[in-house]
Amino acid sequence: MRDSDLIRKLLSSKMTYREIARIGKCSTGAVSAEVRALKAEAIINEKNKALEQALLPKLEVKRSWSETDTIVVDNNYQGHDFSFVGQGMNLELEK
Repeated sequence: MRDSDLIRKLLSSKMTYREIARIGKCSTGAVSAEVRALKAEAIINEKNKALEQALLPKLEVKRSWSETDTIVVDNNYQGHDFSFVGQGMNLELEK
C-alpha cells in the first residue's frame, strides 16, 4: 500500500518518480498511480467549481437611503442569511 500523503508532498517538491519511490518505499508504478489520482481529483474539483458557479444565482442589490439604510435583494434568496457590517442596516428579501 502506498503512502499517498508522503508521495504528494514529495511530488510538490519536484522530485523524480524514482527518488519518490525510494523514499516512500514503493514502486515507481505506485507513484505514477498517485499522480493519476491527483490529476483526476484536480479535474473533479475544477468541474465542481465550474458547476457551482453556473448554478449560483446572480445577486442583484438595490440601495435605498432613508433614516436607516436598507439593502433590497431581488431574487429567490428566501432562507439565506446575509450579514453586513454597519449600524442600522437591514436586509429585505423580496420574491
